[in-house]
Amino acid sequence: MDEIELSRSQRVLVAVMNDRRDLEIARHEGWYRIPLKRAPRRVGAEYLAFYQTKAFDDEKWAVNYYAPTRRYRLVTRAELLPEEIDHPRAAEPYYKVEIGPL
Repeated sequence: MDEIELSRSQRVLVAVMNDRRDLEIARHEGWYRIPLKRAPRRVGAEYLAFYQTKAFDDEKWAVNYYAPTRRYRLVTRAELLPEEIDHPRAAEPYYKVEIGPL
């Protein structure tokens, strides 16, 4: 993986990636979701770095991917994942972070 040079004014938000489907969404659809109720006070950052949990076998417990952020929008979970319209948190607000290539 190429390293990035960050200036002191650029920020990186480390996001927990605990589901392979979420990584595929980030890679192919170009977005990541953060529940509003679990989001840090300041969500805005120039980059998202994805910390992968045990779900990722050989890539677990590390940041292996990062992406530049493009835009932040507040939407419901149902808008993000319309196939899960009956999910218990479907009406809850989430940040949809649109990202560039991983």
